[in-house]
Amino acid sequence: MKKSTDDLMNSLKQAPTVEDYFDENDSEIFFGSLSELINYYLARKNLTKADVVRGSGMNRGYCYEIMSGKTTKNISRDKVIMLCFGLQLTVEEAQQLLKKSGYAPLYARDSRDPIIIFSLEHHIDIVNTNIKLGDYNLEIGEMFYEKTTVNFFTVCAYGSAYGNRMQQSGRRFDPTIR
Repeated sequence: MKKSTDDLMNSLKQAPTVEDYFDENDSEIFFGSLSELINYYLARKNLTKADVVRGSGMNRGYCYEIMSGKTTKNISRDKVIMLCFGLQLTVEEAQQLLKKSGYAPLYARDSRDPIIIFSLEHHIDIVNTNIKLGDYNLEIGEMFYEKTTVNFFTVCAYGSAYGNRMQQSGRRFDPTIR
């Protein structure tokens, strides 16, 4: 529900700290750009950009470009969702990031969004989310094919379930990709 500016002002005056105000009203706050919102979440969650890169499974250079605001066009919905995992966002925060990016929010009636919603809600990482999407033969999209997600460590850590997903999808796994 949208609060009026007067309601927000009253909430700010009554808040014991500015952090409490942001906690209560964070979906109501306007952030000028996607990178500003990302940097807000970085600070709020005490994460480094390197943490986001690791948690998102995105290509490091591209992820840094998005976070710095150098790349703002043609960022796919899947890339934004990958950022949500890297930023360790709640479902509500992910919805805000998707909206700021110009995409529809996650939708519980969609075939693949419920798995993403569940994963965000239960702090399931992006690799296990992709495995679950594969278990339901759902389109995994770009999230599965980033080089940093499909690497030797991933296969060692997640074993045959990950390899089976690759085989069922008709894709060849290359363990030399890092």
